[in-house]
Amino acid sequence: MDIKEGVYSKTSMIKIGTGSTSKKTKSVNYYYAKQKDTNTISVDLLSVNHQPIGFIEDIEVDKFLKEYEFISDLTTFKKNEEKLLPEKIESTEHVRLGDKHLDNKEFNSAEYEYGIALKYDEKNLKAHHGISKVYLETGQTEKAKDILKKMSAIEELYDPENKHIFNELAINLRKQKMYEEAFNNYQKAISMDPNDEILYYNMARAYYDKGELETAIKIFQQALTINPNFTEAKKALDFITRKMKQ
Repeated sequence: MDIKEGVYSKTSMIKIGTGSTSKKTKSVNYYYAKQKDTNTISVDLLSVNHQPIGFIEDIEVDKFLKEYEFISDLTTFKKNEEKLLPEKIESTEHVRLGDKHLDNKEFNSAEYEYGIALKYDEKNLKAHHGISKVYLETGQTEKAKDILKKMSAIEELYDPENKHIFNELAINLRKQKMYEEAFNNYQKAISMDPNDEILYYNMARAYYDKGELETAIKIFQQALTINPNFTEAKKALDFITRKMKQ
């Protein structure tokens, strides 16, 4: 599977402090990645000035796809970083705080921070995503649906760079058995990148969980049409086919 050359982010959990005062927090680094060969991706860490520093690491494609998220091409990334407005910086910082509270199950504080982030930038997708996760985690499904409607009305969100957020949102909705909402968000992600077999695979899993096995089979087949060597999709398809024959 070929990957798009450009800037990718990788989120890791790092330990801060020692002993009883130590804690884990998220750390996001940016890398310039390009295809080396069929099975290998070369990644180069970017400096604070958004320049590759020459610390190159070769990573297997499967591992890369699991751990790295596409951001943009390098030129666009630099321009976006350099032209970031103060209110967007503030919004991003409050999203970071909201994510931290959410990781700690501090739902009221997380909701507050995401709300402040949206006051600075009402189109901040990560803030919308974060606050929807708060509502899903706390069983406030109607509020979560309201957030989803607001997200649907923001045309700027429909950018290929955002497909992973809609994919994650759909996964969370599936876990809450909110299948129709999950399907809608998978469709949004697929509309941004119709050649991503992972999106079809995840949507097929949602149809399987809902008990719509024939539809799940068709969508697993779509994933395999894009990538005939997609092992997980093959296994899932074989499992459901055998199950339906029992």
